[in-house]
Amino acid sequence: MKSWMNTACLASLCALGTAFSAASASAVNIAYWDSYTNYTTGTTYPTDYLLSDMSASITGGQGVNRSFGSRTGTFGDVPGATSAIDGAILVRSDTSTLLTITLTNNTGETYYLESVNFDFAPRQVATKYGPNSVAVSYTDADGGTTQIDSQTGLAYIIDSNQDLWAEGQYDGFSYSLSSYLTIAGLTIENGESVTFTLDFGTAPAGDVSSMVDNILITGSTTIPEPATNAVLIGAGVLLIAFLRRRR
Repeated sequence: MKSWMNTACLASLCALGTAFSAASASAVNIAYWDSYTNYTTGTTYPTDYLLSDMSASITGGQGVNRSFGSRTGTFGDVPGATSAIDGAILVRSDTSTLLTITLTNNTGETYYLESVNFDFAPRQVATKYGPNSVAVSYTDADGGTTQIDSQTGLAYIIDSNQDLWAEGQYDGFSYSLSSYLTIAGLTIENGESVTFTLDFGTAPAGDVSSMVDNILITGSTTIPEPATNAVLIGAGVLLIAFLRRRR
């Protein structure tokens, strides 16, 4: 019996690893915002990278400050951002704390969204405070809206106007969308548009801006495996059974 359990457990763990690999291997970058080198006055921010025949835009916020910027080298938890280039979108409670990301598929193919990622740094200067909340929602191609995340009371990372280059270690936020959405919700057919809304809330005093940087959306033309969740659950059940048996 122990031999059978060992074999089953090993097979389940292998399946678990395969499931994780399959979930991420097909993902490609659809759009990201990193350096803001093409930024012009206003509140529309051109992409640094855009998948061919996709269109993407960000509106809202207070504009870009070239003195700020995340230097983590990641989009949320995903490596690849250019940490050597500064610049970040400002969000401020007395003007606008909302960023709206609109993505339109013009590729002629069906895409499935995989993740949304970004860096955020609440800012405090003396007794003045910027927004320090994050709420992420998603509106699919059929107009249905799903709340992805909501957090309040985040720590203030940047606490001065002095050493801004050194204070670029923003917090990363990454969301695997299959954890929140059905296959239908993840799907963007040719000609369809979807929207992410990032709401950074209000602040105790609306006289300081907080910063958002390194925004990335990923997706794939591969349909997410419906069996992946079952494999993960099955692996977990067998592992628990194995550990209990050994006791």
